[in-house]
Amino acid sequence: MLLHIVKNLIKRQELISVGDRVVVAVSGGPDSVVLLHLLDRLRCDINFSIHVAHLDHMFRGEQSRQDAEFVCRLAASMGLDHTVKAIDVPGFRGREKISSAQEAARIVRYAFLKKTAERVGANSIAVAHNADDQAETVLQNFIRGAGAEGLRGMAYKSGMIIRPLLDVPRSEIEKYSALQDLTFRMDASNESMYYTRNRIRHCLLPVLESFNPAIREAIHKASHLLAVDDDYLDALALKAYDKLQNVNKEAVSFSDKALAGLHSSLRRRVLRLAIQRIKGDLRDITLAHMEAVEALLEKNVGSAVDLPGLTVYRDYGRLVVGFQPAEPFVREGEQVALLQVPGENILPQFGIKIEITRLSSAEAIKIKPGRWQLAIDTAVLPGPLAVRFRRPGDRIQPTGMSGTKKLQDIFVDAKVPRWQREEVPLLTAGDEILWIIGYRADKRWLVRHDTEQSILLKAEPLMSGRAL
Repeated sequence: MLLHIVKNLIKRQELISVGDRVVVAVSGGPDSVVLLHLLDRLRCDINFSIHVAHLDHMFRGEQSRQDAEFVCRLAASMGLDHTVKAIDVPGFRGREKISSAQEAARIVRYAFLKKTAERVGANSIAVAHNADDQAETVLQNFIRGAGAEGLRGMAYKSGMIIRPLLDVPRSEIEKYSALQDLTFRMDASNESMYYTRNRIRHCLLPVLESFNPAIREAIHKASHLLAVDDDYLDALALKAYDKLQNVNKEAVSFSDKALAGLHSSLRRRVLRLAIQRIKGDLRDITLAHMEAVEALLEKNVGSAVDLPGLTVYRDYGRLVVGFQPAEPFVREGEQVALLQVPGENILPQFGIKIEITRLSSAEAIKIKPGRWQLAIDTAVLPGPLAVRFRRPGDRIQPTGMSGTKKLQDIFVDAKVPRWQREEVPLLTAGDEILWIIGYRADKRWLVRHDTEQSILLKAEPLMSGRAL
C-alpha cells in the first residue's frame, strides 16, 4: 500500500520527525495533491503539522488563477493552514535576463517556499517529485553532459527540501488518486514539446522502454548507486579541502603543488567547494569552467579564469579562488599623505592605519623591525614622514645588503602578485623610502645603540583583500 511505502521512506530517510511543521508545496496537479493527501493521513501517526503553500507563477493567466483557487478550497476542506501567492515570474525572468522560463519559475518558487517556511516556523518543505521525475532528471542531466553529481539525480533531502514520493512511480500515484477519488488540476504545459523535460517524458523514455521495459526503475537504481559513490568522494574531498585550504573573507587559496597532487576527481571537488565557499552557490558553474580552472595549474603566475561571480588565478605557488581586479590598479595623480608625529594616522586611500609614538633610547633598541612595526632614528631623517605608492626606479637598502635593491625585485622575491604591487603603501622621508609597509624596511633609518631620538610606527590594514 502506497501509504506504508511513503511512511517507511520518511522513517528510513529521516525526512519528518515528531513535532515538525512541514510546508507542503501543492501546485494542484495529481502528484502534489496525492502528496498532500498522504501526509495528511500520516500527520497524526507521526505527530507533525502541515502548512499548504501554492505559488501562482502568472504564466497561464486565468488557468493559473483557477489553480490557486482550487488549492485554497482543497486546503480549507482539509482544515489546513495555507499560503497562496501570485508572483509575476515572466517579469522577473525579463528583469534578471534568465533564458529559461522553467529556471525562472524554479528560482521564484523555491524562494517563496523558503520564505513561507520561515514565516510559519516550518522545519521542512515537502515537494512531490516522484521516481519518474527522477528518471527524467537523470536523463536530462546526462544529455547536458553532467558528472556524478548530476547523474545521481535529486536527493531525498536537500537542505529544507524533502521528497517523500521519490521512490514512487507515477503509475502508482495515478492508481492511488483514482482509488481515493481525488480531484486535481491539469497543467496543459506539461504536454508541450517545447520543454526538454516533456520531450524526454513523451519521446525519449518510450524509445528506451523498447530496449528495457523497466528503464525507469533501472535509471532509479543507477542514480542510487551513483549517489553512494558521490557521497563517499564528497567526504574525501571535504577532508582534502579542510587540510589544504587557506581561507579569509574574500578568498580561498591552495598550494598549487598540493592541489596538483590530488586525484583529478578529488581536485575538481575541492575546487568546487572553494568556489561555493566564495560565491555562495555553484549556479552557472559549468564543466567547461572547471576544466579551465584546473588548466591554470599548468599556466604562468598571473593567469586567471573569470567565473560567474568570482575569479580564479595563479599566484606564486598558489591557486587562489576569490576576487581579482578586472583591470590593473589605476591611480589618477600621485597621492601623498603627510603623517602626524606622534599620533594616529588613518589613511583610507592607502588602506592602512599607522600609529606613531615616541620612544626612549632604551625602548627603541629593543624593537625589532617587522612587517607591521618599525622603530626609526628621527635624527637622520631627510624630510617629514609621508606615505605614498611606488614610483618607477624606487629602491631601498634591505638588511644584509651593502647596496640598494629595486622594489620590483623585492616584490618578485616576496611573490607579490603583479596586480597588487601598485597598491603597496610606502613610508617615505623626503625622496627616500624607509619601509615597504607589510614587507621590508631600509636598514639605513633603523635605530642603533647610539640613537637618541626615535619613534615607533605600528601599521594595520583597514580592509581585507588589499596587497597587505
